[in-house]
Amino acid sequence: MGFFSKGEHEAVISADDERYMTFKVGGQLYGVPAAIVSEVTTLPDISTLPDPNGEIIGVMEHKGSAFVVLDLGMRFLLRPSERTEKSCVLIVGREGNAESGCLIDEAIDIIKIPHGHMEAKDLDGFYLYRLNDKNILLPDIEKFFINQF
Repeated sequence: MGFFSKGEHEAVISADDERYMTFKVGGQLYGVPAAIVSEVTTLPDISTLPDPNGEIIGVMEHKGSAFVVLDLGMRFLLRPSERTEKSCVLIVGREGNAESGCLIDEAIDIIKIPHGHMEAKDLDGFYLYRLNDKNILLPDIEKFFINQF
C-alpha cells in the first residue's frame, strides 16, 4: 500500500473538490487536484526506456498494472530529479482514462485551496497559491498532465 490511496478517501474527494495533493520537486512545493491522484507509492523498480527529452524515465509495475513514469523534475524544471529515500511516485489519471506515474521528490500532504484564492497564471503554466509564507505552484493540468491521460 502507498502513502495515499484514493480508495481510502473516495467519499471525500470529487472532481470539483478543492483539495490538492502537495509534493516537492527540486525543492519547490507543488500541488495537483487530489481528484486526479489515485495513489502515492514508494519508488518501485523502473524498467528504463529511451527518451530523447528525458521526461520519461521508464515503466513500472504496480498492483498488476504497468504505468509510464515521468520525471516531474524534467517536466517542470528541465533538470532530472535526484532519487532519495523520500522519492516516490504519484499515480495520476482521470476517470475512465489510463493512469501514469510521476516521479516526485517527496509527498507532503492534502490541503484545501479555495479556487478563488489562486492567483492568475504567474509563471508559464502555473498558478500561485500562498499559504503561511510558502509559495505553492499549481501546474496547469491541461499543459503538464493532459498528454498522460
